[in-house]
Amino acid sequence: MDSFQREWITNFLHSFPHVTFSFKLNNSTFNPDDVEYRESIIFLAILPVVLFVLFLIISLCCTCYQCKKERPQKRVKSCCPAGIIGIIIFVAIAAAAIGLYGNEKTDDGVNDFNDAVKDVNKTLTEALKTINRMHGIATNLADRTIPELERVLLDIILNQTVKTQIGAFTKDMLDQSTKAKTDIKNLLDRTPDVNLDFISDNTTTGEFIRWTTTVVVLSVILFVLVVSLCGCCKRSRCLLATSISFGFLILFLSWIMNGVYLGGSVTNADLCVDPESFIENVVNERIEKEIIKTYIKCKDDGAAGKYSQDISEALSAVTLANETLSKIYNVSISLSILHKVERPITAVRTQLNYGFGNLTALSNVFQCQRTHDNYLTIKEAVCNTVIFNMSLILAAFLLLSFLLSLTQCILPKMWHLSGKRRGTGYRPVDDTDPFVPRPPPYQDYGSLYGIGSPLGPSNDAINMTGGPPLDSPPPAYSVRGFGESRHTRSHSTTSSET
Repeated sequence: MDSFQREWITNFLHSFPHVTFSFKLNNSTFNPDDVEYRESIIFLAILPVVLFVLFLIISLCCTCYQCKKERPQKRVKSCCPAGIIGIIIFVAIAAAAIGLYGNEKTDDGVNDFNDAVKDVNKTLTEALKTINRMHGIATNLADRTIPELERVLLDIILNQTVKTQIGAFTKDMLDQSTKAKTDIKNLLDRTPDVNLDFISDNTTTGEFIRWTTTVVVLSVILFVLVVSLCGCCKRSRCLLATSISFGFLILFLSWIMNGVYLGGSVTNADLCVDPESFIENVVNERIEKEIIKTYIKCKDDGAAGKYSQDISEALSAVTLANETLSKIYNVSISLSILHKVERPITAVRTQLNYGFGNLTALSNVFQCQRTHDNYLTIKEAVCNTVIFNMSLILAAFLLLSFLLSLTQCILPKMWHLSGKRRGTGYRPVDDTDPFVPRPPPYQDYGSLYGIGSPLGPSNDAINMTGGPPLDSPPPAYSVRGFGESRHTRSHSTTSSET
């Protein structure tokens, strides 16, 4: 009974419109030999590249705008761009991790597919080898071993009645072996000489390329994202410039991977909607359609249809030949000539038993259940495991592409605001401070006793009249005012005493 259940993602991907290069809607039935179907898959794969061009233009515009924008003289302490980039990068790293997980699960599904294909190929190869051996045994019995036994018996037996009886026995054995030979020849003609190694070999090679490419691209994306995060945290213009430069590369790679996985996922979905019809059409020229249905559906008693009929008839012929040989053996015992004919009888018996055992094993090989189980394993691997996880990788790359595009627009802003700035020489000072250095145009301004100084011109008289030391007056006081104040106080005191 078929226990396979198709995933919802298969129907979703199969429903994608299949548009040719001439913008005509095409049938979504899986048919890789059809030119229009191939065009529709390529068209789907090109769509992400068109989106890449659009996002590339937007990112370049953002970068050029920030490069031409005048850099602020004062460092802007804004954490908003850095916080946004940090959130985006962490989400992108999570998406890349999901992509790596889906990549491993897809590889597991492909390995299951290869194992099932190899088992089917092993079944077909063993069956073909067994049939060839059986055909050789039947030919040897009919052309050599039984005629030799007949000749030995007829040479030894003198009684004409016994000779006639032995002749009838050997003729019956010869007829049965000839019939078995014919049945086995029919089996050989119906069994195709098919080698499925090329399928597993090509799949292994393609899967290695797919797995390696996906891991490398996701690893490069993770590396650039980590560099971007470090650049934002350290506000390093060098790291940010490196991230922006490599960001365009990984943006291109991510959109390319989107196209590859979109086309591959839709193709697998188209195949998995009706895989039986595709298999029947492919092998119809080499294997009969009824036999294919027998192994795909496996709804009968487990026998392999016409194969089972030929095997059963060959088994019956071998059994009858063995029974006839037992009669000859008994006659030989009764005539006391067993020691003379034991060797050819043993040779015939050995070949008949060997043929019977091989035919029994061949009957088990041609049972539909084993091949049907492998077919279900292939469908489960390709149509469930591979499609679901390829869709997971597609979603991861799609999210990464949008996040990387957004990052490419914000990183130039961070680059614009980051880095060390050289001092301009400006300090907030008090212009009335006489000790503040002045530029050359303001000659003598700000010197301790220069012209325009609050202390006035330098002379010894001021210093001799009790003025403060040269390095002691604070900016708010002047020596002239201090002296005048003291002289005024002294004159007032003298007047009051008088």
